[in-house]
Amino acid sequence: MRSSSGVRDLFWGIGLLLWVLGLLHWPQEVMQAGQQGLTLCTSTLLPSLFPFFVLSTLLVSLNLTRYPAHWLQRIMQPLFGVSGCGASAVLLGTVGGYPVGAKTVAELYRSGQCTRPEAQRLLLFCNNAGPAFFLGVVGGSLLKSVPLGLLLWLCHVSASLLLGILAQRIHPLHPSKQSTGHYTAVKTVPSSAVLFVDAVKGSFFSVLNICAFVILFGILLTLCRMAGLFDLLTRPCTTLRAVDAVQALVSGCIELSNGIASLPLRPLSLTLPLASFLLGWGGLCVHGQTVSVLSDTDLSIPPYLLAKFLHGLLSALLCIGFSALLPHAVTAMARSTPPQPTFASLLPGFLLCAAICLWSLALLPSQKFKTGNRRKERL
Repeated sequence: MRSSSGVRDLFWGIGLLLWVLGLLHWPQEVMQAGQQGLTLCTSTLLPSLFPFFVLSTLLVSLNLTRYPAHWLQRIMQPLFGVSGCGASAVLLGTVGGYPVGAKTVAELYRSGQCTRPEAQRLLLFCNNAGPAFFLGVVGGSLLKSVPLGLLLWLCHVSASLLLGILAQRIHPLHPSKQSTGHYTAVKTVPSSAVLFVDAVKGSFFSVLNICAFVILFGILLTLCRMAGLFDLLTRPCTTLRAVDAVQALVSGCIELSNGIASLPLRPLSLTLPLASFLLGWGGLCVHGQTVSVLSDTDLSIPPYLLAKFLHGLLSALLCIGFSALLPHAVTAMARSTPPQPTFASLLPGFLLCAAICLWSLALLPSQKFKTGNRRKERL
């Protein structure tokens, strides 16, 4: 036990020392990275995530989830093994973007509307990227084609739902009779005005917490690039195309938006699977945000990380399959005809990406969260 603690302290000590040296050696670059992260937060994250955070909090606190729970009980239980109240997490996690789905699951679990096994199951497939990011950033900005962004989003959502169905088939979960989606609170429910004010304040601080992760990981990526770490990882790749793809893949495994923005535009049959995988995996920055919104629950993180890795693989496979079945449709969506794909350049990127994902799994196996009994009772 002491040796394990010593190795951990040595690991963190060396990492923090290198971090300090990087901050001192490249102060201007670090400042620019922080400014870019702050711009991303104010222009994209705050206006896109904040409304969905308020919406998810109000849906749960006002107990409005009982309506979709009643309507979708017969669908949610046989497909995913959860009660009908999980439908709100599926819906908000599909349209809200990271980490709205995880926050909705945490709210359902804390309020007692779903059990721990159900919350753990929902967490596997309800925390997804939103359509605004696919259509605006990936399709409109990167690929210059909104239909291609829509294609990636459909693959993303299909892979998410397929992952939930496979989880139920491999490990069936039978909801308890107490978790039927008709939860009634025992405590005195505050007024709607108080719940609204609390939802706004809590959601704003949650988004600020997410912005802190985005800025921090943007700085870390800049330090890695300045130190030549990406060049060292991509040295085995011989062609320039493979180097660009692998660097974008490694960057996206750490921070999603930077990796998506640095993807090579050609060949399209390489760009689309890479983008699908990165959007399904989410990146360590997104997982840090998820850990933050789950910090006062006892939900386990390693199964969630494994599910996100599988989500990325399923999304990429669906995208490859669609491109192979309908190559002319995919080409028509793009504004230029892509060259023939080089699958050999795709393999090193997936291997490096798998190594980073396994490394992140190794860092968090002992992470346990305290049970959410710390919530103060409202008068």
